[in-house]
Amino acid sequence: MDCMKIPHSFLSRALSTTLLVAVCAIAFPQTSSARDYGRRPWFGPHRPAPHEDHRDDHRVRRSTGADVQRALARRGYYHGPVDGDIGPGTRRAIARYQSANGLRPTGEINSSLLRSLHID
Repeated sequence: MDCMKIPHSFLSRALSTTLLVAVCAIAFPQTSSARDYGRRPWFGPHRPAPHEDHRDDHRVRRSTGADVQRALARRGYYHGPVDGDIGPGTRRAIARYQSANGLRPTGEINSSLLRSLHID
């Protein structure tokens, strides 16, 4: 066999390099944040994984959603539960409010809607 002629140290180095690459691929998979920055996640400054730094953002968005639902309910546009979940009913209420108040009716929460509803 030809592989018997290959020096043992070369095979050992090749095997350890392959094993190291496999371990790194498992331990450090390419995340979406790494793709966004065009580099692997273990190079450069630490970039938290999406689940690490967006927990509070979710609470803030849910709170803003509840504030919008409350404001629309007070004005008679929304009749569902005030739970912060922006579903189809909330989107329809937002679009109706936007249309009635000279805003572009997107059905989405944006800065012009928040200003119009006096929500900071």
